Amino acid sequence: MKRNLCLLGLFICMMCSTTAFAQQVDLTTSKSCLKSATDSAILTPTFAGFSSRISWELQKLNLEFGNWDSIGSPNLMHYIASDSASEAYRIQVKDSATNVIAFSNAIIICRCGVLPVTLSYFTGSIKNNAINISWETVSEENFFHFEVQRSLDGDHFSTIEVVPASGTTDNTVDYNAIDKNINNKYIFYRLKIVDKDGHYSYSNVIVMRINVPLNKNIIIANPVDDQIAIIYNGLLEQNKAIVQLYSLEGKILKNQSFGNGIVDVSNLPSGFYICRIIDSKGNILFHKEIMKQ
Repeated sequence: MKRNLCLLGLFICMMCSTTAFAQQVDLTTSKSCLKSATDSAILTPTFAGFSSRISWELQKLNLEFGNWDSIGSPNLMHYIASDSASEAYRIQVKDSATNVIAFSNAIIICRCGVLPVTLSYFTGSIKNNAINISWETVSEENFFHFEVQRSLDGDHFSTIEVVPASGTTDNTVDYNAIDKNINNKYIFYRLKIVDKDGHYSYSNVIVMRINVPLNKNIIIANPVDDQIAIIYNGLLEQNKAIVQLYSLEGKILKNQSFGNGIVDVSNLPSGFYICRIIDSKGNILFHKEIMKQ
């Protein structure tokens, strides 16, 4: 399964590890928005508090497995491939014994065009099992609407909401949209910005990482065959709890009462799926990728 990570922006949520050490490494970029496949950005690391006996490498986020891959010795002049929209990078630092001692912040680089509005920010937050997308404009000219778009792989986006614009103004305007369909570990968002003449361009991309605490009371055998058997060792209103099964593209395939904890998947092809369990209050109790053999 090949996925291109298509990221850009000034915001990335909960994706980069932090360190409790006094050492610090910062990663900056000369550009966060590239205009073409041959445009370039210079990535610059800055180190503080380290001894001279360290090694470091540039890493790129691998969305398919949710981990960071080493891309070898740092190439600080970076070009985005023609089939990519954007990518995320960080620096990993090791000591002389090859122990990992620090990570930098994550840098997001993306290809984008000229916007018909001026955005002061575009960000997201997770609250009450939903993602709140908010943005602010400081000027709009001949402007029609925003299309809030989401993606599970960073490449293929679809519109989830259309938000009317103020039109033409030099005043600050705040906007927001709510996405209650939290069905993947990573969810990407961007704005399609459409003017009154039908022309459009895109904002930067933000990515939200969905962290569901490990629920040790829920046990699911993985991989599965024709049935998903769920064992819950705790208090659960089984007649009100919901089991959901999604494709990796975000399409809901099963949505049923918890019942006896059995989900029939005999009609589904072999592959990977997302299983989610929600209690009667709407809290996500379980969210995990499973494999059907």
